[in-house]
Amino acid sequence: MVDSMASAHHQEVRNALTVARAGMQLVPIASLSGYERPNENRVAQIFKSLEQTKILINPVIVDANLNLLIDGHHRIEAFKWVGLKQIPAFNVSYLSNDVRVESWARVTRAPVDKIVSLFDALVVDVTRGRWSVVATSGGFIIRRRFFDEVMDAANYLERFKLCLSAYEYAVEIEPEPMPLAGNWSGKVHIYTDPVVGKDEVLGAVRANKRFPYQVNRHLINNRPIGMRFPLDVLGSVERFEKFVDKVFARGLPSLITGGTVLDGRSYAENVITFSKAD
Repeated sequence: MVDSMASAHHQEVRNALTVARAGMQLVPIASLSGYERPNENRVAQIFKSLEQTKILINPVIVDANLNLLIDGHHRIEAFKWVGLKQIPAFNVSYLSNDVRVESWARVTRAPVDKIVSLFDALVVDVTRGRWSVVATSGGFIIRRRFFDEVMDAANYLERFKLCLSAYEYAVEIEPEPMPLAGNWSGKVHIYTDPVVGKDEVLGAVRANKRFPYQVNRHLINNRPIGMRFPLDVLGSVERFEKFVDKVFARGLPSLITGGTVLDGRSYAENVITFSKAD
């Protein structure tokens, strides 16, 4: 029984690594369309790191068939600043079950009365609508604003975050939890309801519109984490492919199942991790 379980696990790992290798591509930046507005300060940080280390950490996530940039908006912009035309990418099928979309919540310990007053101050005309921005605390809804358009809801959430920051309240980003009613943690979670999903992402790209940064959270099954690409291997597809083959041939990658924390970020999906020796 133990041997059969171990064999099944080894086969799962081999299959995941095969998929990960097949998905690695060097993609022209100009071919990709994103759906989020990058934060210029974050782009500047990545640009500085690229200039100093000459290494990109982690491929961007794309659907090459849809020309869609799923994850990596800041890395793409930093590559443009550097003057590079192609970027390492992990290619997935966006509409498949290997890609799931969840919500990011803006989380703060600002007093509930301050949250209420900000909701009351940031007035909108719509009283009912498909989309809303919700503030919850202890599992209870304390305020909700409705919107006809998803972009309006997303922009309202961003304005709300900026208002909290202006009042010097710390705002963090966390996966939207489902706390039990009465479970008072002292935190207020503010998020869009329902989740900004795949249809909305593709609709924004078709309309040439962009959501605020971290409007949603993509869970990419078997995504590569910690893979380091020297910039000097990105000049040609041939050099890139040889480098990737070398990394996988060394046996450096390993499969980690969902529910782990890497570099301070929680991953609910399975991920492929890489040794720094690459």
